[in-house]
Amino acid sequence: ILLDGETFSALTPIMARRHHISIITQEPQVIEESTVAENLFFPQYIEGKKIIDWKELSRRAGRILREAGLVMDPDLQVRNLSVSERQLLLVIKACYVEKGELIIMDEVSASLSQRDQKILYGIIQRLTEEGKTVIFISHHTKELLEVCDVVTVIRDGRNVKSVRREELDLKTLAGLIVGNENYEAKQGEDLSSLATEEVLFSLEGFTSFGKFRSVSLTLHRGEIVGLAGLRGSGRTELFRSIIGADRHDSGRMVLCGKEVSYSSPSAAAKDGVVYLTEEREAEGMVPIASVRQNLTMSILDKISRAGILHSTRERETAARSIDGLEIKVASQLQEVQQLSGGNKQKVLVGRVMEQHPRVCLLDEPTRG
Repeated sequence: ILLDGETFSALTPIMARRHHISIITQEPQVIEESTVAENLFFPQYIEGKKIIDWKELSRRAGRILREAGLVMDPDLQVRNLSVSERQLLLVIKACYVEKGELIIMDEVSASLSQRDQKILYGIIQRLTEEGKTVIFISHHTKELLEVCDVVTVIRDGRNVKSVRREELDLKTLAGLIVGNENYEAKQGEDLSSLATEEVLFSLEGFTSFGKFRSVSLTLHRGEIVGLAGLRGSGRTELFRSIIGADRHDSGRMVLCGKEVSYSSPSAAAKDGVVYLTEEREAEGMVPIASVRQNLTMSILDKISRAGILHSTRERETAARSIDGLEIKVASQLQEVQQLSGGNKQKVLVGRVMEQHPRVCLLDEPTRG
């Protein structure tokens, strides 16, 4: 590693910080019970200080957030922020508080809406104009061509090629990524013919005050319904209210012709209404448990007999998901926290599919 004229065989986080290297990881690393301002200035605001001016901390945070173009209350607890908002907060921290000269962004746009992506791209543009260097890691080819000056393709841990943006197009870049220069993108299948006239699930006037209001929708069997909205629009809150994780104030919910209401996600799952959360790390998995355990933990009753887990069924179930979704693992016993973001997401999708749900509520399912 050559850095500022010095050669290193390896770096520690402390050494990296000393050399003004900042990294924003794919999973937002925040202190949920602290405020936006505290997270923004942690640990600087407690270093060598006996008295902390909280009002000044909040004012400074508000000024920085406005400068970055982000509307956010500096006194709000971070646990109330969406994944997208948390990620943007960490981007602003690295760029405006830590003042990194080299900033590494690892799939930071994966959980961002288009509006938030524009905020991110604007921040990156300002950084480069100030002479800062950004390493932008992404698997979205269009994004790479829009943001980067030079694109380096890595495949199976090896450097394939580095090419200047003006010498690349989408087809060439895709070919370098998959290892086939003649790669042609395939069109997705038309699934509209799978939908039937039978109404499977419906909402009528579904309302949760302050979150969403009078939501009505109808799902036919075999139909895929997209739910769109900007950050804070109530998308996630609607899903959580449907499955009973959060309360709702009024409205009807009908499943297979019968009015239903759920007190918990487990009650909804028993009825075949299954939710895939966008909060992968906090709500979606047990990080220290194995891939096999994470894939099967929602169907233990189906792979057990008289309260005793049938290990062969457990292995077969996990193998089916791993093969079908092409999850890259060392073994079924590998801890799920050791997987890449994309493979973690596949584990969650696999667990949902193994429940054979009637209604799937997928919140940002393609998140990397």
